[in-house]
Amino acid sequence: MLFFQSADAPRAPLATVCEVLKNPSAYKDKPVAVIGRYERSVSLADTLEYVAQDGCGTGRTALILIYAGREYGPEAPKDHPKLDPSDLAGKLADVRKTTALGTHKEPKYQRVDNRITFSHFADVPNEWAVVYGQLAEIPEPGQDAVRYAVIVVSANVQRLTQDGALKPSN
Repeated sequence: MLFFQSADAPRAPLATVCEVLKNPSAYKDKPVAVIGRYERSVSLADTLEYVAQDGCGTGRTALILIYAGREYGPEAPKDHPKLDPSDLAGKLADVRKTTALGTHKEPKYQRVDNRITFSHFADVPNEWAVVYGQLAEIPEPGQDAVRYAVIVVSANVQRLTQDGALKPSN
């Protein structure tokens, strides 16, 4: 099932990570679909997900946290917006001019004597994604200095193919 395909769904503004972070007040506390590289920061104790883009003029990767809670303010929109396929393809083409997919590390485990134990960290490919939710400012950014989160319901994080088409959900 593709979550952005309802015929009567509202149209949502579509923006790259750089566009959102360049003018966050235009998107803050409003529904928005943000397109970029889907990244995960996975440790033995925690998993954080981001939509990311390079080349935003800061000299580092621009990140927006993908968050499925209410800690940062607004409630996630529960509707599934309609996004034009050509708009998705065009925005992804813009992102791909400055951003490569790359990989992230994830812990892998093994069973030893009926116990699950850490085995090693493996490189896992990143993917393209469009994330629909409410943009919220993080009141006290952590060490990673991420200042904004997209508050989502998990069904509104959709992976994209290399050309910007929506991948079917699992």
